[in-house]
Amino acid sequence: PYAACPTATAETQEWSSLVNATGVLKWYATETSTTPTQVTTFDKSKTQAASYWVSQTSTDGCESTRAEVSVTVYQNPQVPTVTNYRDCQISGYGKWSDLVTATGELRWYDSETSTTQMASVPDFDKNVVGDRFYWVSQLSDKGCESKRVKVSVSVLSKPTVYAGLNQKICSGMTVGLGEAITPSEDILYSWEPASLIENPSIPNPVTRPLSATTVFTVTAYNKYQSSCSATSSATVTVVERPVAELVNSIVPICSGGSASFENIENESDVSYSWTPVALIQGSAISYKMITKPLTADTTFTLIASRKLSTIETCDSQVEATATV
Repeated sequence: PYAACPTATAETQEWSSLVNATGVLKWYATETSTTPTQVTTFDKSKTQAASYWVSQTSTDGCESTRAEVSVTVYQNPQVPTVTNYRDCQISGYGKWSDLVTATGELRWYDSETSTTQMASVPDFDKNVVGDRFYWVSQLSDKGCESKRVKVSVSVLSKPTVYAGLNQKICSGMTVGLGEAITPSEDILYSWEPASLIENPSIPNPVTRPLSATTVFTVTAYNKYQSSCSATSSATVTVVERPVAELVNSIVPICSGGSASFENIENESDVSYSWTPVALIQGSAISYKMITKPLTADTTFTLIASRKLSTIETCDSQVEATATV
């Protein structure tokens, strides 16, 4: 009998090659059939289970008893089902065999056409960025091998993102966020609230003028898998500008007289300064002041400052004019 797995390509074989005889062969469809049949070849690449009965006739015309001749070409197993791995960087290792569903023994290869089976496949590192792949097939219980299928592992780089330091600004100002980096083509950015940002899809945008304290959050994610992401937030504290508004901004005086000016507010966390200092009596760092005697129209400036930091202030200013 002939029993084997299918050949990769069409290949025929004579039925008579399966018989060892010295006489003339006669073929029958069954053991009891009275009429011989014509038997030629079978295709070793096609799954089948067939049999005939054969006898031989001697030179004096005597026919032997019949013997069964069978051909079995087994069916190749199905290609294994593969679930390719694609995920963000994480700690740990994975087994290639966990990515394959099959009923038979697995065979691994380093290419689709490799003629050498791999003895084993190492576990893959889930924290190493890149693409890796092998080819896998499975064996049936008859030892037949399926076609191969590609199994791939893609580990995506986990984005890093930085929204920047918390900042203080004056009401109505803009401020830069994030960090000045060259963005990767694989990483996309999204800032919220987007309505308060000029370009919310870059790593270092500029806000629109702000009137209230706002928490800005940036999410960076891999464009091939949005779940591969990172977030960061920064608070921009908006400080109201101090009030710089005079009770009287224009004061008429006689030549040689003095004028007095006063801001409508005297806020405890605000410092005040008047210029030009040379034409002011007493302190020039108060919310109010008196000029020295004047003989010509003179304009003074009041600057009201609220501290943002040790070196930055939030300022407002107003002009006052003494007319002679």
